[in-house]
Amino acid sequence: MTSGAEGPGRGGRARRVAGVVRVLVGASAGAALLSVLGVPAGVLLGSVLGAALANRAVPGLSVVQMPRGVRVVGFVLLGCVTGVQLEPAALATLGHVIGPLLGAVAVLLCLNIVLALVLVRRYDVDPMTAVLATAPGGVSEIVGVAMDRGARISLVLAVHSVRVLVIVLIALPLLLAYLSASS
Repeated sequence: MTSGAEGPGRGGRARRVAGVVRVLVGASAGAALLSVLGVPAGVLLGSVLGAALANRAVPGLSVVQMPRGVRVVGFVLLGCVTGVQLEPAALATLGHVIGPLLGAVAVLLCLNIVLALVLVRRYDVDPMTAVLATAPGGVSEIVGVAMDRGARISLVLAVHSVRVLVIVLIALPLLLAYLSASS
């Protein structure tokens, strides 16, 4: 057995575990900081930024890829948090607005296809990455699919991070301010 950073030996395993812990600590620190500062979706945005900094900011430290088990546990926890929020009344309301909702989804998907084609044709992005980068959905779900499908995770995550930042930090506050002023 080798003990190199990427080998299966004890030294390589210890460095990988230390790297995962470093990233988890960075994510937790970023989440705590943006949450305390009152940034909308601060826990999500802070954990993304904190993990990215912890993973890439220090020269000489190896870049960490989260083990599949950690990703699975994260998705299970995210599913639990989401699932317990579903109420029968919300599902009943969904039944009443299903037509306009499906229409809006169709329009959004058409716009996403156009953007994916631009990425493929103009910027030489592979089709799988382009589709996943422009697909509507939650960051974690889309990145999970991108990992499973072999897409360029960094580009998919970058596009979705910009989308979330623009929506959460600019679009929603403006929309909420407008709605508050008009009511």
